[in-house]
Amino acid sequence: MFPKEFVIEDGIVYYRKKPLYKQPLFWTTIVGAGISAILGIVVVILLVALGTYEINNSDYLTDEYGYYDDVTFYTNYEIGEAVEFDDGLTVTVQSMKEDPTVKLVDSYNSNAMVVDLVVENTLDEDFYFDEYAFSLRDSLTDDYLSLDFRTYDVNIPEKLAPGEKLNLKLIYGFNGESDLSFTYDEASWDIILSEGL
Repeated sequence: MFPKEFVIEDGIVYYRKKPLYKQPLFWTTIVGAGISAILGIVVVILLVALGTYEINNSDYLTDEYGYYDDVTFYTNYEIGEAVEFDDGLTVTVQSMKEDPTVKLVDSYNSNAMVVDLVVENTLDEDFYFDEYAFSLRDSLTDDYLSLDFRTYDVNIPEKLAPGEKLNLKLIYGFNGESDLSFTYDEASWDIILSEGL
């Protein structure tokens, strides 16, 4: 004979207590805690492995003081030399010079560096052109200098047709830096202002 599951006493129903291990909530709690612990351990292991992978395969190396150095290496080219890139663009930097006659829009900078260049699309399809892919930086500090809005006094097209050449004048603002490097992709053209070009 089975024991009764409940007892009625004075019109009140009392249920017989089951042992804790026979209650469904007990087992769902145990299973949920076990799954959470396993998933937590897996996440920690994956985060550690990903962090180790990122450090070992980083584009940055630390020096003796623990600072990160950018290890992008640039190939230096001469002014006037045409350079063809894998993206289908041929770039010829015609001149880089400080121009005291240019009044910059950004009043933060006191000097204007004017870079005259010719870009040519050597692909059989349109090339979407972005003037911000070019940059001017201080070679000594690796600080990037800002492209001044005076550059946009002329209309710069967004794309180049196949075989199209574009004469372009980019104007950068700077404040007394003397060793400058104009870069595109992994190519650079350098100028030391005390020498001029």
